[in-house]
Amino acid sequence: MNVSGYYDRVCREMYHIICGNRNKADIQLERIEEYIMAATHDPEFYLFAGMAEYKVLDGDKSVGEYNSALGGISLFEDLIGLDRDER
Repeated sequence: MNVSGYYDRVCREMYHIICGNRNKADIQLERIEEYIMAATHDPEFYLFAGMAEYKVLDGDKSVGEYNSALGGISLFEDLIGLDRDER
């Protein structure tokens, strides 16, 4: 899977966690991104984001797959407004 594939996966996982929609594959990524961006970004939101990221990273992966997954997660963190300079 490539970076955009992992980005799609973490966004869909986040959407599933915050709204409980099990049919997340039927929804366009743009609509999921809009939903995530419109959600209240409180501490619970960021807890859920970490859970979504963990689920995508969980399991055996090659070095190339981990690099792609981390690239996708980086795009997701940009979407939700995490600023690496403030960490």
